Amino acid sequence: MKADPSWGEIVMLRRLGVEVVQCGLDHWVIKGEASAEDLAAAATGFARGKALVTGGAYDLVVLDELVTALFFELVALDDVLALLREKPRHVELVITGRRAPDELLAAADLVTEMVPRKHYYDAGVEAREGIEY
Repeated sequence: MKADPSWGEIVMLRRLGVEVVQCGLDHWVIKGEASAEDLAAAATGFARGKALVTGGAYDLVVLDELVTALFFELVALDDVLALLREKPRHVELVITGRRAPDELLAAADLVTEMVPRKHYYDAGVEAREGIEY
């Protein structure tokens, strides 16, 4: 869901030496209107994520915005649930994004919901260099 390499978290992770693989395209997707190109990119990204989870090279894999890809109907819920069932026990799998379906919440071992109580955006502060991008 995030193709732009200048996003703050992408820049920081790379500075820290964390491998980051971005699989999104350079445009927003409208729910129910995904193109064949969007679906192909999502399928490639999910396959890459699945390989990282099951391949044995990592103890921690973060599939950032996978829940968002589910919401926008780019990835099938059954495929994500199957990945949860198939993942090796030693792998900590973190899946992020908003609007998680109840089935995913039920299948997860840990669910955290972050709710902003106060945010600088509400005061008109725009994205900050080095933080958001």
